[in-house]
Amino acid sequence: MIKNRRNFIEREKIMNINWYPGHMKKTKELIVENLKIIDIVIEILDARIPLSSKNPDISKLANGKQKIVILNKIDLIDAKELKKWENYFLENHISDYFVALSVEKGTNFNELRKITDRIYNEKLEKVKKKGLRKTSVRAMIVGIPNVGKSKFINKFVNKNKARVGNTPGFTKGKQWIKIDDKLELLDTPGVLWPKFEDEKVAFNLSITGSIKDNVLPLEQVALKFIDRLKELEKLENLIKSYTLSETVTKEEIYKLENHKILEILEKRLGVTKQDEHNYEIISRRLLKDYRMGKIGKFFLELPEGEWDMRIGIFTDTYRPQVNGVVSSITTLEQQLRKRGHKVYIITTTDPDAPTVEPNVLRIPSVEFKPAPQYRLGLMYSPKIVKKIKKLELDIIHSQTEWGVGTFSRFVATKLHIPLVHTYHTLYEYYTHYIFRGHMVAQAKKIAAAISKFYCDKCNALIVPTRKVEDILYSYDVEKEMNVIPTGLDIKKFYRENYTDEDREFIKENYKIKDTDFLCVYIGRVAEEKSIDLLIEMFAKIDDPNYKFMIVGKSFGDIGDKLKEQAESLGILDRVIFVGEVPHENVPIYYQIGDVFLNASISETQGLTFVEAMAAEVPVNARYDLNLEDLLVKNEAGLVYKNEEEFIDNLKKLKEDKEFRDKIIKNAFRVSQDYTSEKFGERVEAVYKKTIEEYDADESFTIFRGEKFIQQIRRWASPKSSKRSPWSK
Repeated sequence: MIKNRRNFIEREKIMNINWYPGHMKKTKELIVENLKIIDIVIEILDARIPLSSKNPDISKLANGKQKIVILNKIDLIDAKELKKWENYFLENHISDYFVALSVEKGTNFNELRKITDRIYNEKLEKVKKKGLRKTSVRAMIVGIPNVGKSKFINKFVNKNKARVGNTPGFTKGKQWIKIDDKLELLDTPGVLWPKFEDEKVAFNLSITGSIKDNVLPLEQVALKFIDRLKELEKLENLIKSYTLSETVTKEEIYKLENHKILEILEKRLGVTKQDEHNYEIISRRLLKDYRMGKIGKFFLELPEGEWDMRIGIFTDTYRPQVNGVVSSITTLEQQLRKRGHKVYIITTTDPDAPTVEPNVLRIPSVEFKPAPQYRLGLMYSPKIVKKIKKLELDIIHSQTEWGVGTFSRFVATKLHIPLVHTYHTLYEYYTHYIFRGHMVAQAKKIAAAISKFYCDKCNALIVPTRKVEDILYSYDVEKEMNVIPTGLDIKKFYRENYTDEDREFIKENYKIKDTDFLCVYIGRVAEEKSIDLLIEMFAKIDDPNYKFMIVGKSFGDIGDKLKEQAESLGILDRVIFVGEVPHENVPIYYQIGDVFLNASISETQGLTFVEAMAAEVPVNARYDLNLEDLLVKNEAGLVYKNEEEFIDNLKKLKEDKEFRDKIIKNAFRVSQDYTSEKFGERVEAVYKKTIEEYDADESFTIFRGEKFIQQIRRWASPKSSKRSPWSK
């Protein structure tokens, strides 16, 4: 207990060290100031510690810019492990390009130049359309101190145009360096981040010399370095580097305490007299030797885990499309990769998709005419099945019951792979897209039949809420369900990410006054979202200070209809139609709202509710079963069942500050259970359980078409039998 207490105290000391000098705050401001004129952000990382040397603020600041990650000092690592890092940065969409090089050796600079030339040609084509003939690419060089930025520029330019030093913090201000007519580089001082949550990062930076040696006690840093050698099974490198074979064996050195190893090195190098120990001197020598590559070439850290599972996610919809399913898939694949799994996406072709997509297999598809935002997969060839077989998947996770989802069942059966399915969409709410108001009752029954058939034929079933679980049970689905809410990267919705000036800028842009009470809706502007109901109820509030902002892409002519409705009700001056905004800008629109409104009962979960809760904006939503666990039980938001309750809720949130603060506090607390990390952890657990219990001989078979058609006919008949779920 005492030992643990001591470790805790020591850790607290480390975590509270002031390692963020004032000039670094100015550097951050410099970066923000110059980003508007920058085309590329080139972040240079230390190849020995790619994760620890990556400033988390950079990705946030450079959002929307093309990014190149450079691993420098590859002469100090094992090149055989580089591919893992390339996959990590590209597959997780952390960077658009990846280059591993050595400034000292001058290797791989040509690869970097090929990338900048490609970006230049793309920019030149764009300016030509505007009638211009010349342009140049401006790149900002960023990175932590002592990572080799200035040396990199000098090597790139082949002239000493950037000052160079070998101590952290040498570069003091920005410098523009013109490479040629195509490329200009902006060098910036090294910048760390104000605080860190993981002491491992601090020690990694200290071990490699990115933090000055007077920041952390050298003895502690050396001891942590020895710990890292043990973890990496590189401790025998000390025996070889310092010729200790006569003093200690490979087997013995792993059993020694870290201080004892330092004492052996002291004696071998003769840095102490008699039995007196000077751990600082030997620690400094040990770290210096490592930094110079004398103790071997290896990474101090690797991507989190090897590939524990090879996972195939099958979906009809994927980036660049934007919807709730895509958001769920993107979050899941990122979390699974962070947890050490290999993830492949099998999806439909899309004319707007990038030409290069690591680990994405697209199969032929056509536009779904009733709903152009979706695509339908075509017939699947044996060639595609062979490609998937080569992936050696451990598990398949389907995200749809149609097109690619049907294909996933075929592949799972053919290749004897367990199939997990997530039921995202309650199709009975979307039949209007297909049947245009005709045969609605029969269409809903068909949707129910297809849902039951597909869900019962999977090895495991995931649903996002109890509402979906109850509805599927009403369809007579017999499969046991795992209720796992979709997780979000909720941190990007936090209020601390935005200043009052940020919020005021948006409000001024839409002429929103401080005296206004702003209601916001954020999401798809579609028929099933019942935004017309919100406008109708909002019109009953006879107060000019109440404003209603609608943010989101309109599907079909629904946007025009809503504007006509607002005009006919005489409130067009109080309803603001923003339209679609870039995905990265969505959080700020929550931030300016006083309340988030929703009237949809078609949601399987309602991710926008969680986003609003994380943004500390109270929710006023039309009652639906999925809101029981999210809002009602936790007093984390307000629900209404009629117009009167809708208006009363708004007035109470506006007038009762104590009540409003209570709702916001509860909502933020509840939102923490919907993190992307917890989402990945829960789905991973389902995968492992399904793989353990999978029996290929007892698994489902490919559906029998005739029997399936008969079932649909029976359920869709106006004279439905008692076996129909709709007879309940």
